[in-house]
Amino acid sequence: TVYRLLETLVRAGYVRRLPGGRGYVPTARVAILGGGFRDETWPEETAAPILAQAAGDVEWPLALATIYGADIMVRAATESPFALSPIKPGFRMPVLETAAGWAMLGSLPQAQRGGTIRALRLQDAARGKATMPDGVLLSHIAAASRAGFAVREHQNHTIIAVPVNDIDGAAFASIGVRFFSRALTVRQALAKYLPRLASAAQAVAHARSRPVQSHAAD
Repeated sequence: TVYRLLETLVRAGYVRRLPGGRGYVPTARVAILGGGFRDETWPEETAAPILAQAAGDVEWPLALATIYGADIMVRAATESPFALSPIKPGFRMPVLETAAGWAMLGSLPQAQRGGTIRALRLQDAARGKATMPDGVLLSHIAAASRAGFAVREHQNHTIIAVPVNDIDGAAFASIGVRFFSRALTVRQALAKYLPRLASAAQAVAHARSRPVQSHAAD
């Protein structure tokens, strides 16, 4: 039945029940369906070696993240002696609160972006997560859309993230660098690391888009 199908989608994280039995709304995870089947081993098999290579040029820790429900989830990461604390695969934060999320949302078409942000806000509200005011959030995402990267400044550290886009220009992941705010200004970090982040994102996108090779019998 339709009800059983909707409940299956709820359990899978693609649909959320509205309070009071008023119906169902799609979650941000539905965006993943638009890109077709995703091999869940690709971050470890494809992205992790590329991040490790990029880490040779970037002394601060790098992380690749994807959207998981209303969260950003770290899927691959490098370590650094300069890190405040290591961030391991599986670490999650709300999409709307992260540079990774802003970078990915900024790559969406304007019409799709608005609906996705509203769905994420509904999910955050349902689980009691506070989010920044609309004007501030939308300005960060719009800036990411214009620049091709996002910057999130915290009290002690800063994160710069770039989207990893598929052949249609839609982001399926992001790559970010995290550094001490007192060690570098944002301008210095952008000049030093943005080209390397961009090249790593392109390498991941290229490797991810390669078809699986099949070997026919001679």
